Amino acid sequence: MSIDARLNRLMPALSAKERAILVLRSFKDKTPENPMWRRTMPKSQYAEFNRLIDLMNACDLNLGDLITGSLLLVQQLEARLGCLLSTNLYRSALERMALHIWTSTREPVTESDYRARQRAEGDIFKNVRELAEWLADACEELGEGNLVADTNADAAVIKHGALKRVVEVKEREIRLAAEQGKLKTKLRGHRLFVEQRSFFAWCGLEVPLYPEFATEYEVRPDAAASEVASSRAARIEIFKDLERYTGVFGGHPLLEADDRIGDIAGMIDALHERLRAEMQQRWRELRAVEIVAAELALEFDGEDPLRPIHRADLDEAKTILQGMQEPLGLCLGGTIMLPEPDEDSVEETRSLLEI
Repeated sequence: MSIDARLNRLMPALSAKERAILVLRSFKDKTPENPMWRRTMPKSQYAEFNRLIDLMNACDLNLGDLITGSLLLVQQLEARLGCLLSTNLYRSALERMALHIWTSTREPVTESDYRARQRAEGDIFKNVRELAEWLADACEELGEGNLVADTNADAAVIKHGALKRVVEVKEREIRLAAEQGKLKTKLRGHRLFVEQRSFFAWCGLEVPLYPEFATEYEVRPDAAASEVASSRAARIEIFKDLERYTGVFGGHPLLEADDRIGDIAGMIDALHERLRAEMQQRWRELRAVEIVAAELALEFDGEDPLRPIHRADLDEAKTILQGMQEPLGLCLGGTIMLPEPDEDSVEETRSLLEI
């Protein structure tokens, strides 16, 4: 007796589930069904067999379409991430340019304007603690032994304990000078405030001025007032453009974006956040499909109900999303989590099969 003949003799003994599994495998392998799987089926198996075949078809049509659509959406997310990464490279270059202009060029100001600013700054009273911290930062008493390496800084930084001790010493010195009448003050105790003009005169220094868009001023004669005004206006426009694209100046009031253009840096940040939300949504959808497919596999004794092309698409979509986690996390300054779907999402996916 041939092998086929012996197999045909076994056909009537197959259960409805075993017949459905054979049909499923044939469907996935794209091979013709053996007509004997159905012809030898007793009527008592019709209902269960048809139920399993309906599940198989619903899985292929509904879950399969959902996987295909999700993969297309995930590929679009990947393309959008590529555009945003390119934008970030451009943004980083602009940030470096802004820092270079800030630190390597001086802000022009006329001599009379500089003196007026200096007088206004000298009239300001500051808390004794703040002035003590300024003195501690400027003093040379700390020494190299009180420095410690910092992986987040370009150079060594002062140990917290050493700096605190020096601040306390400098604060006592300032309070003593105030008691001796060498400083102009108001209030007392922890609320002691010292006029900056008298403080810096006591230190033997002029009142320091800190430009808005540089580390130091370039003082020019009053005769060059028109040139200074033109140069300052051009400088502000340059920084306004840099702020618009990078936000590096933290929303300085003089650098507010033109309403016609808007805050481009803010829009880019919003696009990053939107991309994160869509990534997480796509991941939840894919995981819900995976969970439902695993449940359906139990109906077929562990046989994967997804066709190989759909299983490959599902795996590819998940791999793309996982590959996007790190680069997008670097853009947002944190870890991008890919959350599991809630029960409502899984139940919604189950409804596609009417399980």
